[in-house]
Amino acid sequence: MHGVASFNTRRFPYPVLKLGLIEICECKLMGSTLCDYLPVPIRLSISVLVDLAKKEFDPLKVPERASYQHHRSLNDLELSANSGCDFCTLILDCFKGTPVNEKALTWIWRSGWIGRACKLEDSMFSFFKKLPATDIKIYIGASHVSAWQTLADVCVFDIVFISVGPVRGPLDLTSTIYGPLELTLTIPWNDNIRVGNYRIGRFPTSDLGSELNFDIARTWLKNCQEKHPRCVRHDDTAQLPTRVIDVGVSEGSQRIIHSHGMAAQYIAPSHCWGGSISPILTTGTLKQFQEFLPFDDLPANFRDAIIITQNLPRPKPVRLRVYPDSEQSYEKETLKDLDKNSALALRGWTFQESLLSPRQLYYGKRQIYWKCRYGFEAGDGLPSSPDHRTPRFDFFVLPSILYGDLISGPYQPDVDTEELLVEYYRLVRNYSSKKLTYKSDKLPAFSSLAQRIHAALPDKCEYLAGLWSHDFLRGLIWHRLSSTATHSLEYRAPSWSWAITDDAIAYYQPSEFKIVRFKLELLGWDMSFRDPDNPYGEIKAGHVVVRGYTTPLVRSQQTIMINTDIKKNIGSADYDEPDPDVPPTTRGRDIVFVILRDDGSLIEFRNQNSVDKEGWVIDSNAFLSAEHLVLLIGIRRYDEGGENAECLILREVSGRKEKEFERVGYLQLTQPNQAWMEMWDYQMLKLV
Repeated sequence: MHGVASFNTRRFPYPVLKLGLIEICECKLMGSTLCDYLPVPIRLSISVLVDLAKKEFDPLKVPERASYQHHRSLNDLELSANSGCDFCTLILDCFKGTPVNEKALTWIWRSGWIGRACKLEDSMFSFFKKLPATDIKIYIGASHVSAWQTLADVCVFDIVFISVGPVRGPLDLTSTIYGPLELTLTIPWNDNIRVGNYRIGRFPTSDLGSELNFDIARTWLKNCQEKHPRCVRHDDTAQLPTRVIDVGVSEGSQRIIHSHGMAAQYIAPSHCWGGSISPILTTGTLKQFQEFLPFDDLPANFRDAIIITQNLPRPKPVRLRVYPDSEQSYEKETLKDLDKNSALALRGWTFQESLLSPRQLYYGKRQIYWKCRYGFEAGDGLPSSPDHRTPRFDFFVLPSILYGDLISGPYQPDVDTEELLVEYYRLVRNYSSKKLTYKSDKLPAFSSLAQRIHAALPDKCEYLAGLWSHDFLRGLIWHRLSSTATHSLEYRAPSWSWAITDDAIAYYQPSEFKIVRFKLELLGWDMSFRDPDNPYGEIKAGHVVVRGYTTPLVRSQQTIMINTDIKKNIGSADYDEPDPDVPPTTRGRDIVFVILRDDGSLIEFRNQNSVDKEGWVIDSNAFLSAEHLVLLIGIRRYDEGGENAECLILREVSGRKEKEFERVGYLQLTQPNQAWMEMWDYQMLKLV
């Protein structure tokens, strides 16, 4: 193994030392107490540390037997440093230049290195000197692995740990209140230094606007274009948005141009708008901007986007939207093929952007990242991991739907409708909790995804406010993930649509209803859109007409124990919003237990841990006057046995000329008696 690495600390600006990788330490003093796996004294090297990690590796603790026993004490470390060992000098400088922080958590060095400004008596060195044992142990680690992962998950070793004192239990990194000093291994960009199957060291990160970062981005793009047959074709062009920015080659040469339907390659920036900005593109400023775009007056994010685009392989125009005085024309434009080449950079719609862009270049706080169909790249060269703070795309069917017509090569897989729908409901769950600057964007910000997916579904399948007519029953069965799924006060979707709330929602086991007899029938619908030509955008009004089995539900203020008269407990209810007239439960979620009454109707109670009365009776005085209706959607039969009836809880909307009902919650009945359910009212309802 050949090469040179730079050592510095992970969290703080400690001194940096470049050392050869074959021998990183020139100690004249070797510890007499050797590692179990090193029977004779051996010079410290990366290869030795990797070999030890193969014997014992755990991301959470100091190896008990397979760490390199560097020195018997801090005194020996000082002697070695004074004898001229650069590596020991680096360790000693870190200890002496870092002040003690007594408020630190048990395993984190909270204070940064301040060098000579740190008084020796206040330093980590002095703190360690007070310990009964100060032997120095060294071992290697990987920052990209999580606590639950193993050596098999390691691709890159990029940390050298320096531990002082004896090892304690499995969750204790050292016997002290401080964990080990962490030194990073940094190698020149694009070097490939390896020990066996492991790459050694991370690449240095630099200023985001540096030429090095532009070189890295250009390399990623070139490799993707030339070496990834399943990614977007190298020469692909698409119809440009109506207006784009010609970025020119220097500051002061930018302008807005009308594309007039021309095809070309382009880039779309995506960022958080962060409130109001100036100047903005409107119908009033368009003529001026077509002649000259004031670069220096643009917000920093827009200036950065132009500079980044200028530094990619060839100058390309960057899309910029027109603001609210032409918002309708913008919403129409999202229905075109913009998603093939752009991220639809609108008001921070990062979820849709990350899915619709086949190639993505991310600018983080400290480094850049790349993602395409072939995988993930980071400026520091570390692989993606469960803890990595980069967007993830864990779908298998959706990529061929979203941009399958753009990929290179003839491969185009057949789409399994069931698999696509299952991924769609996962997509909805992931999207549901995303934040939007304008709440009315709940459906528009999802519109291009819906449009592309719609094209892959069966004929005559209609898009109904986030649900599909082809799979409408399953689409109704969403539930809150947190304490509430508050309905929007301003109208933007029907109550039965997941788009009614800004809170996180999910679907219970999105499988089909196989018992046909009890399935809800979708008879018809009527949707009114803000833009009549865009069925995926904002909704002004909407309803569906259904026919199915219903039964009354009485809500009670009475509370019972979950194990009280359990034979009568046949299910649970989950309300979207809390009712001020009903006491909350003592549990984290407001769980409601449904009891079957002697007359065949349902009554629900709250669970209360502090109430436990033997021989309890139903208190009719605790009933609420508000009437609710349970609407059966269908019965699921599971392969392992058992059945569940999935239902909506409805409430009649007051003040309407005809009877209309809105969703207020979700109800599930366990092992329902089908003979009893056949006695429910079978009727036609209008759901709004």
